[in-house]
Amino acid sequence: MLMKFGVVDEQDDPIITLLNDRSLTLTEADFFKQFKSAKGFKNGDVLLFVHGFNVKFEDAVKRAAQVSYDINPDLQPVVFSWPSIGDPLKYNRDFGRALDSVDDFEKFMLKLVASTQGKRVHVLAHSMGSKVVIPALARLYSTHPKQFDKKLGNIILAAPDFPRETFVLKYKAAFSKFGRATIYMSSEDKALKVSSSTYLADRGMLGFSGSEGFFFPGIDSVDITRAGGVDDLLGHSNYGSSARVLVDMHDMIGSNLRASKRKGFIVVPPYKYFFLQP
Repeated sequence: MLMKFGVVDEQDDPIITLLNDRSLTLTEADFFKQFKSAKGFKNGDVLLFVHGFNVKFEDAVKRAAQVSYDINPDLQPVVFSWPSIGDPLKYNRDFGRALDSVDDFEKFMLKLVASTQGKRVHVLAHSMGSKVVIPALARLYSTHPKQFDKKLGNIILAAPDFPRETFVLKYKAAFSKFGRATIYMSSEDKALKVSSSTYLADRGMLGFSGSEGFFFPGIDSVDITRAGGVDDLLGHSNYGSSARVLVDMHDMIGSNLRASKRKGFIVVPPYKYFFLQP
């Protein structure tokens, strides 16, 4: 079952609020039927949000609504919620559940892009959500290149909790060929620094720039360490708490500009990737 939440912007409180009394539970068939008819949906592009580790369904919906509104109020937020346990002590179990959700995400993407009536679908995957999104999109782009060239907008991997080595060996070619992928990294992401040392990973994560980072032609790699964020002690959720990063996503999606054409970037040798300035 999929759930659609009503969202309002209260004048006395700038936080996006979920209205439970306006929620509606739909079957998959009815969801895509309503989406295709565009009744009750916004006129802008679609922002598909895939949450990370330790995130329950309701929290994923709230975050998607907030980020989508902050980037552009005309965006239509959609959430793919894989079954995270929602327990900070269950990292390894969430790891497995994310991997088990790749096929379901692939099927969902195929149905979504077929139902958008010409609108583009932008994908924003945070943290462990990248374990769901990266393999699925690489496979979809290889099997349906014309469809996804036309319907897929930007792929944003925010603090991806995904082994850098695996991405380089298996997926960098597909994402560079697509040409509209952005990786947000940070050298102060304490969560990814910890996940890099778990027994399931034991290697550097793609979203942790550290002293190395990631660069490959055709993929926009952006270090957002200097961009700051609000109330993020772990430095892991700056994609949604940093006004500077939200503005950058606004320019990326709204103007369809790659990093080399957007404002506020510098390259600091010997690194070849971009640094987002405050």
